[in-house]
Amino acid sequence: MKLLLLDGYGIDMRVDGGKLYIKEGRSSTCEEPKEYVFFPKRIDIDSIIIYGRKGNLTLDAIRWLIKHNVQISILNWDGKLLTTMLPPESTNVKTKFAQYHAFEDQEKRVEIAKKFIEAKFKKISGSP
Repeated sequence: MKLLLLDGYGIDMRVDGGKLYIKEGRSSTCEEPKEYVFFPKRIDIDSIIIYGRKGNLTLDAIRWLIKHNVQISILNWDGKLLTTMLPPESTNVKTKFAQYHAFEDQEKRVEIAKKFIEAKFKKISGSP
C-alpha cells in the first residue's frame, strides 16, 4: 500500500486538463513545497493522508481520486481521524480489518504515531 502524506500550510489539490495537481504544504517559509502531477489512470498511490492545517481540496480533485480508487483521509491537529473518503470499489476487507485492529491496539497506535513524527522530523531536517 503506497500512501502520500500531506502536511503543513497551503496544501492544494485540484484538477486541470484532466490531470491531478497536488502541492504539499509548508512547515516554514524557507522551504519550497513539493508538487506532483498525476495523469488519468497513472496514479501509483493507494491512499492520501492530509494532516495539514490550511489548504484547498476541490470537488473535482475528490471525484478524480475516488474514480482512481484512492482513499482520502483527513486528520485533525492532534492526529485523530476527522473523515475518510473511500472509493465505492474499495473492497480490500483485510486491510480495513487490519486498520481497525491497529486502532484497537494502543501499542500499535503509538508505533504508527511515532512513524508520523519521524516522517515530519525527516521533512524538517531535509534528511532522506
